[in-house]
Amino acid sequence: MVKGMTKESSTDVHTTDAAPGAAVLHGLDHPEHEGGEVIAEDLVSFIDPRDAADVLREKAAAAKAALAPVCNGVTIDVVPSPTSHWRQRCRFGVSHHRDSGNAIDFFVERAQAPGDTLADGPDGPDTVRVIDSFPIASAAVTVTMRLLRQEIGVGPAATHLVQNLCTVGIHGTQAGPPPEGDVVVSLFYSQPLDPVRWMAAAEVLRVKCGFAGVVGRAKKARLVCGRDYVVETLCTADGRVYTYRQTEGHFSNPNSHIAALTLDWLCEQSRRITADVGSQGQFDLLEMFCGNGNHTMALAGCGAFRKVVGVEINSVLVAAAQHNIQANGVGDRCLILRAPSAKFVTKVMKKSSVAALKSLAAKKRAGHAAEEEIAGLSIHGDTGATANESTDADGGIQCPAEPTHIVEGNPYCFRTVLVDPPRAGLDDATRSHVRRYRNILYISCNPAALRRDIEGLAKTHAVKSAAIFDHFPRTPHLETAVHLAARPSWHEPD
Repeated sequence: MVKGMTKESSTDVHTTDAAPGAAVLHGLDHPEHEGGEVIAEDLVSFIDPRDAADVLREKAAAAKAALAPVCNGVTIDVVPSPTSHWRQRCRFGVSHHRDSGNAIDFFVERAQAPGDTLADGPDGPDTVRVIDSFPIASAAVTVTMRLLRQEIGVGPAATHLVQNLCTVGIHGTQAGPPPEGDVVVSLFYSQPLDPVRWMAAAEVLRVKCGFAGVVGRAKKARLVCGRDYVVETLCTADGRVYTYRQTEGHFSNPNSHIAALTLDWLCEQSRRITADVGSQGQFDLLEMFCGNGNHTMALAGCGAFRKVVGVEINSVLVAAAQHNIQANGVGDRCLILRAPSAKFVTKVMKKSSVAALKSLAAKKRAGHAAEEEIAGLSIHGDTGATANESTDADGGIQCPAEPTHIVEGNPYCFRTVLVDPPRAGLDDATRSHVRRYRNILYISCNPAALRRDIEGLAKTHAVKSAAIFDHFPRTPHLETAVHLAARPSWHEPD
């Protein structure tokens, strides 16, 4: 995933310290800021007017060239995206000064070409381009743009929605506009809100347009009318269907089509990893930067792993992941931990020992549940025995084959780790830690950071397969997925 506000962000869901007015030049969230943070940059300049296939060919070639020295001749597949109506989440500036008959108009970037329709922007009159549609936006977003232009200013209470409104965010789903799919609208204001009057007006708009929710944001305030999340559905190539709660203002992949194809690639690689050694379902997967469980659930259900442990710092995403694994019936195979990756690998992931395993068995025999927090980390998930764990004659837990770690009082055998870090790549502690695993699956949004990390792992691991996914068509951005396998000389660290 591409993100600059990393999923390891501690932003509180109930407040926002970002000045809403800073977002007025947005045509869409910049790929580096997928979590909902605002930046003052002309985003439509990132939409390349050339043919999408040419843009993909060019940026894929650049990424391949950057990675060639560390990929050792491995073929890098390229997975294209639909080139229009692919983006499920967009953010637009708002103009109140155009004589169009609408209460508001949406705008993006500074006008650069003769004949553009102009409106007053934050830098004065006639400084931004008014738009009636946005070709990369999904059907849900496009229809919602029209509904808002028509309806947000209707009725005696509408002034409470329109006054001081400077930015609109729209988050939809693949299913389309209401009633087929969910839409949550975020309204950003430059001045404080009257909570009672705003909520009353927002409810009228929500019901009339069929939105799942309307969220009002002003400095240090967040009001929610209805729901503050949408429910997206992704289907894997083998017919599995997963639903995802995606919370407003927090990271989720905006290109659902490519997100599903990325799941297919990860599941295929995981099955190959375990099939090569005949270990399907016997070993566990550690997933760092797991977000709302986007990858977690599909990997837990693909048959390759016994259990999946996901690590994420953002409390809102942890709550969404916990909901998602339960809603999709994989809660007994997943454990979600809230922790910074560096702290997790240095404080929690400790080698198991005979003494530690005996202590665990004694606790189980005594009926003590290992629910306490470890090293100050908030732990969420099932910590009991599962159908894949047997008990010994004394009623203790028989550990999985080759136990390597004890996490929250239970033994795990991790042979594979999945990392999906922010744009900066892996921190030093996490990069050092992941070399302990036979297989590393790496999702990267930055070829330069990916190359650096592969170089840092080159003594112990080599690239076995790789693919480029066009998560952001007609922009300079893409994602790369890599499987690194342990070299023959690798041995599990003591």
